[in-house]
Amino acid sequence: DPAADLCDIGACYTPYFENGGVGRVRRVPDLASVDPVATYGLGDGVLHETYEVARSTWKLPNRFIVTSSGDNQEVISGFWDVPKSAPHSKEKRGRIITEKYDVPGLDTNEDATAAAKAKGQTHDRVYEVHDWETPIDPRLDTFEVVTFDGVKLHHGGYSYTCREGEWMQHNGRRIYTDDDLAA
Repeated sequence: DPAADLCDIGACYTPYFENGGVGRVRRVPDLASVDPVATYGLGDGVLHETYEVARSTWKLPNRFIVTSSGDNQEVISGFWDVPKSAPHSKEKRGRIITEKYDVPGLDTNEDATAAAKAKGQTHDRVYEVHDWETPIDPRLDTFEVVTFDGVKLHHGGYSYTCREGEWMQHNGRRIYTDDDLAA
């Protein structure tokens, strides 16, 4: 997909349409520093029976490597490690498990490091995944950061049927920071 390839070069999310119907390409920010757009919790309109947390370290990568070899014969590379506080971090696991990407067109090692961090922060497989349902919530758009009972999550997706009385299904992936170590 050429559009996704260009987004990889710029350390951006894949192209998407926002709630207003406008196509967007947005750079992946440092998710740990993003203020949440919404706060959820078991006492805040969440349908209790729907709340689940899945935790697994099975084959989770803790280092994301991006390389780019182009016409200039120079190999461009960068990496990003998940924060030390994550249960699957190299510090807690005692070994490195890598996920490698080839992203043609990068110009510098800094670009490759930014692309590796974007890949790592938005990776589908993380240690902790939260699922819950609420009444339809118009505050959310694509790729938002939310909190659930004080835990910061990358809101990975939602779905709903646009009918009265329907519930909105949410999916969030835990965001780890090294600040978590101080807690």
